[in-house]
Amino acid sequence: ADHVRRRLKRPTTLLFLDALDERTSGGHGPAEALADLCDWQGRVVITCRTHQYERSATPFRADQEVRAYELLALTPAQQRRFIDGWFRNDREAGERLWGLVSRHPRFQDLATNALLLTMLCGTATPERQPLLNPDTTRRVHLYDWTVNDMVRRAHKANRLDDASVIGNRMRVLAQASWTLLARRHENRFDYDEWRGALLEACRD
Repeated sequence: ADHVRRRLKRPTTLLFLDALDERTSGGHGPAEALADLCDWQGRVVITCRTHQYERSATPFRADQEVRAYELLALTPAQQRRFIDGWFRNDREAGERLWGLVSRHPRFQDLATNALLLTMLCGTATPERQPLLNPDTTRRVHLYDWTVNDMVRRAHKANRLDDASVIGNRMRVLAQASWTLLARRHENRFDYDEWRGALLEACRD
């Protein structure tokens, strides 16, 4: 921590603070978490969800230069370049996915930003593409498929193919998640909380 503080006093230091809206300090919100920034000499780049960002609530002085940029939705051309790059070794799969994105509003919504489009491309495997239905596919399906792929190490050489093991691990994750959400309705839990909930779910 002392090393970081020393570096932040240098004008050449560039600090990135990602997901400010998910940052709390002593139970305080995003604005309080920035309280120490006003005296730092280095440059700071902060990311935050738009609805949580209030310029007037930040501690920066009026004489400090603060620029705010809002990320816009990906354009169709950007979506096409992203999909082409992802499926550069499987053009047919890329064309099938682009056909869904370019023709159906629901898939257009799922391709509006890089995170969602990454999950869409990552989960659009050959065996799953038949499930990509404009009438039924929702954002929650992308989340479920992404977690499933992480559990079974879908993109690793030592992938897990035992359906019963995968199913058990998914159930443990689901139970642990419900346990944490029952305690408080938010999406920020520390390591010890997650570990405790997972151990409890494994015992059950």
